[in-house]
Amino acid sequence: MSKTHQQYYNFSKEELRYLLELTKDGDTNSYQELSSLIRSISYSYFKSKYNYGKLHTLDDADDLANDVFIAFAKQYQDILDIEKWLRRVLFLTFVSFYKKQRSRSFTEFDETFHEENISQDVSISLDSEKIMSIVSNLKDPKDKIIMMRFWEGMKFSEIAEKLDRKETAVKKMFYRSIEEVKNKLE
Repeated sequence: MSKTHQQYYNFSKEELRYLLELTKDGDTNSYQELSSLIRSISYSYFKSKYNYGKLHTLDDADDLANDVFIAFAKQYQDILDIEKWLRRVLFLTFVSFYKKQRSRSFTEFDETFHEENISQDVSISLDSEKIMSIVSNLKDPKDKIIMMRFWEGMKFSEIAEKLDRKETAVKKMFYRSIEEVKNKLE
């Protein structure tokens, strides 16, 4: 088949050019027909990208085809060669979308993972309650040191200043208290 008589699915390159001329002249039927062809060509192009695994869903193919149609609706008066314009817009639309997708981390929620970890979440909650109970039963100032360190995010120097103690003494008491809580958990 020669280059001048290139045939698409059920229309030729010449038919596309003719429809574009009529569309530019204000023929609404030609605009609708050309729009439908642009949409069909675009969708089949993006569907092939989906088939090759370059798009995640057919909805992506549909969205991209709509983007090309919108570009056509905005630019049809300025298009000189419909075939070149269409090839360029299809390519650039796909490349832009593909780059955005690759730059994002695409993660799907794995519900089975969540269901398997529900029991772990419950046990963590029970452990937290048990730890809080143990800490609240520690002698003063051990309980205060742990609370200030973990719940208030204070530095050892700040805790020492607040309790009017030496920083090294606070550190020793903190680590001994943590060991005591750990032993009571076992």
